Amino acid sequence: TLRQVHSTRVVTLTAGQHPADLADVPADALISAIPGVAVGVVTADCAPVLIAAPDIGCVAAVHAGRAGALDGIVGKVIVALKGRGAATATLRVGVGARIMAPAYEVGEALFATLPAVARHRADDGRACCDLDALIGADLCAHGVRREQVAWLPIDTATSNRHHSYRRDGQAAGRQLSVIAWMGEA
Repeated sequence: TLRQVHSTRVVTLTAGQHPADLADVPADALISAIPGVAVGVVTADCAPVLIAAPDIGCVAAVHAGRAGALDGIVGKVIVALKGRGAATATLRVGVGARIMAPAYEVGEALFATLPAVARHRADDGRACCDLDALIGADLCAHGVRREQVAWLPIDTATSNRHHSYRRDGQAAGRQLSVIAWMGEA
């Protein structure tokens, strides 16, 4: 894992580098092509996005909060994987437990600054951010089709089995989401 800072910085774990050396590196996406080494992110409302590029034996773990999603962190990881030779059609993406739009109230001032795709009005009229829509639009803009993406239907803010910073504040724990490439399929 990295020291997550709500950025769009993508780091690649290289051969000979010890994964523990990355714990203090400020970034929000980690790529690995080292078989058997898991990369991960911790979240408590932000979306953990795990990406496999089986054609090149790479995996990536992405911490996608509102700031990173607005700045296209998921797309930046896809561009990095394509730069390593991955074909977009082979990518497999999993999006883990995260805050869902009806629970992600942001207030009118912030709502007005969001792109239209991310603006969600709750049934009671509250201004909310649709993190799924931001991530989905980024994936689509980089050629990833819907059938390549699995969305875990868990809202951290309303689940009593998952950690939520919005719900629990500083006392919130974190979910760890990991992915590893084990070698030839």
